[in-house]
Amino acid sequence: MKTEILFELNKLGQKRQLRQAEASGVSGMLGGKPM
Repeated sequence: MKTEILFELNKLGQKRQLRQAEASGVSGMLGGKPM
């Protein structure tokens, strides 16, 4: 049961990292500073 929770948290973390990478890439292309 614990591993399932950790797995879900890991998936959420990866999604968040991907979103941050996309956001920083977009703002970088627009000349803005990545957060």
